[in-house]
Amino acid sequence: MKILYDSRCPICIKNKLIVQNYDKHKISTFIDIHNSSELNNCMKSFPSINFDKLNSQIYVIKENHIIGGMDAIRIIYHTIGFHKLVNLSKLPILKYFFDVLYKFVSKNRFIISRFLNIK
Repeated sequence: MKILYDSRCPICIKNKLIVQNYDKHKISTFIDIHNSSELNNCMKSFPSINFDKLNSQIYVIKENHIIGGMDAIRIIYHTIGFHKLVNLSKLPILKYFFDVLYKFVSKNRFIISRFLNIK
């Protein structure tokens, strides 16, 4: 599973560290969207990735499928063993809430990082 993340975002870095800590089988590979060589290789393999949206949401490449946003978060955390939390986030009312929350956090991640003092 390849995870495209923003290495300049404190929340993204924190999320990366959590995933690496719980990824017991080391199946996650992180690709920094600011590392041109890694990103270029990925973009060549997956031309359907919207380069302009890389800064606005996380992407996961799993089994040659590209998933972005909250669905990518669900896949990542399900893969590393957070099955109950992921299933909870898929319940109809909660799914809407988590999807909206993800969009809000993604859009405001730098402000939220400063407010919560995440470095």
